[in-house]
Amino acid sequence: MREKLFQFIWLFRHYNASSLSTIDGQKVEVVHPGQWNEHQGPDFLEAKIYIDSILMVGSVELHLRSGDWQRHDHDKSKHYDNVILHVVHTYEGKELQNIPTLVLGDRIAHSLVERYNHFMQSSTFIPCSVMMADVQTIIGQSWLERMLMERMTNKYQHIQSLCASYKYHWNHVAWHIITSKFAPGINSDAFELLANALPYTKIWREHSVPLRVEAMVMGMSGLLSENYHDQFPVMLQREFDFLQRKYQLKPIRSNMSHLRMRPANFPGIRLSQLAALMCKIPNIFNAIQNITDWKEMIPLLQVDAHDYWHYHYKFDQPATFSTKPLGQQMIFHLIVNAIIPLLFAYASINKNQSLLQRVVSWMHNMPAEQNQIIRHFANIGLRATNAGEAQALLHLKKEYCDAKKCLDCAIGASILKRTSSP
Repeated sequence: MREKLFQFIWLFRHYNASSLSTIDGQKVEVVHPGQWNEHQGPDFLEAKIYIDSILMVGSVELHLRSGDWQRHDHDKSKHYDNVILHVVHTYEGKELQNIPTLVLGDRIAHSLVERYNHFMQSSTFIPCSVMMADVQTIIGQSWLERMLMERMTNKYQHIQSLCASYKYHWNHVAWHIITSKFAPGINSDAFELLANALPYTKIWREHSVPLRVEAMVMGMSGLLSENYHDQFPVMLQREFDFLQRKYQLKPIRSNMSHLRMRPANFPGIRLSQLAALMCKIPNIFNAIQNITDWKEMIPLLQVDAHDYWHYHYKFDQPATFSTKPLGQQMIFHLIVNAIIPLLFAYASINKNQSLLQRVVSWMHNMPAEQNQIIRHFANIGLRATNAGEAQALLHLKKEYCDAKKCLDCAIGASILKRTSSP
């Protein structure tokens, strides 16, 4: 038995509740188990419990062993003065003087405990992979809606902090968010550092000279620090030397990686596409703010890397000719992970309900992105039919499944409930 599971069992009454009585024989009837308190103090607050036909209202403290009350020094803390019932899994032969003790260990199904421990020890894609098919559709759908809102709220809070840093300069915030999402995968942290290090104002001042914008993003990313022979990187180095002195720029210290990725995603190509996008729409937030249909953003985001990259994947390394446009999958990624959260935050901050409803509806109308995690979920019966459901599944995997927070997950809880009868 684990303490978190024991609290879950008490909250949802997954125990045999017939003929409950305390150690000293007082009859117990639980009217309300209380509000789960995950902060300092008793585990459950404002519980309503009949003890020997007298309604008691107060706190309930749970322990795996009855002696844990003293071991945790609760008898020395005023936070526990309002406890009306001590609920324990195992009784050790010593009860409290003024607080009745209820033992539940022999009233809990062994199968529930075994399944929970199986979840905690599982090394599968998600702990409940083999049981996912048995979950009711309505439970899965409603939980995914919750996951989408949690994910959007998390992104909103991040963008809100950026707004404070950039004094609500929305084009600067847009530059930061789009740049940080321009290279998903191994280089994502480096692009986040670039977004922090290279101010939007410097990009905007030079946007009419594409070579300078490309020199800034390349130089700030550390890709111009070597000796090159091709004319193009040499020109970029000269331009960056000038811009670095002009704006007192300091390149990031994180190296861009070329490992474990398709050549079309190499950092030089991605940075060139980013530079082209900022030259095409320097006032990027103004351009997306009044868009009414997400499909209008596709032509807006369609850019090509500089011609040099049509013949190269790295500086000084010629390759077979291949154009390097920003692909449709990457455009969808930017819309879902950068532009929609940006507009969601803007609408929330400015209480613009029509825009808020519009961007949420986009999530349900856009196709689901495809990646390894989304495909794994589809294989076990949770198939994303739109971008919103895909985002929800990504949030579920990262925040709940990987963290083994099965008791906080409606899907995990529904599976455990099926084994709760002792």
